[in-house]
Amino acid sequence: MKISCFFAVGVFACILQKTWGSNLACDLPADPGSCHGFFPRYYYDTETSLCLIFIYGGCGGNENIFESEEECQSACSGSQPSSSSASVCDLPADPGSCHGFFPRYYYDAETSQCQFFIYGGCGGNENIFESEEECQAACYSSPSSSSGKF
Repeated sequence: MKISCFFAVGVFACILQKTWGSNLACDLPADPGSCHGFFPRYYYDTETSLCLIFIYGGCGGNENIFESEEECQSACSGSQPSSSSASVCDLPADPGSCHGFFPRYYYDAETSQCQFFIYGGCGGNENIFESEEECQAACYSSPSSSSGKF
């Protein structure tokens, strides 16, 4: 955030402006809140400069919480995903460090196919897709893919 102050027509005023990549909420740690719900949400991780998924309890928490990865990236990095399709698709499957049960897909660079796996709900990496079609769209057309299906 950026504060700009000025004096015009006998009035002193300050404006709070959002600047890409400097949203103060994005600097806060992930906070699941004080309730015990199970809501997948995204937060901006300053150490990796990525928007990562975590489980929100449903109440409390802080402002570093977003319903989608795109919303998180827009607020905190000002761009779409930082990794290219090729590098994302080369990452191994990573179920993350939590123990949830989220059916997902990842691109297996060794077999050149999208594979089903169970995601735990937090952590992991960017090689994670909600559907096989989403995985195919992201990875079958990437230079690292040699499947030739698309």
